[in-house]
Amino acid sequence: MSPKIYNSAKKVSLHRGLAATLILQCDEVLVTIRDNAGKADRSNLQAAINKTIETFTAIRLDMAKWSKYSTWRCWWERHTIEDKLQEYSILIRHSLDILGVSE
Repeated sequence: MSPKIYNSAKKVSLHRGLAATLILQCDEVLVTIRDNAGKADRSNLQAAINKTIETFTAIRLDMAKWSKYSTWRCWWERHTIEDKLQEYSILIRHSLDILGVSE
């Protein structure tokens, strides 16, 4: 997991729990991809890696933005942030679906 994502996630006010859960899911998907790389269909593996990179990039950018928000701004944007964190969680699981393995 990228230290930038991890450090930013720790600073996301009001949603630290959801952010921490997302970070754990990111770690799990990386381990799952690594552990199943030899068993996966090559095209599925590449698709899963591409989806994971795309999702991690989006997570990194949003976490960096949200970590700079004041507590007040996080409260004001709380529903948007929560929805986005949940969306990222679904996208992470989708990476595993593409690979054809379960968590």
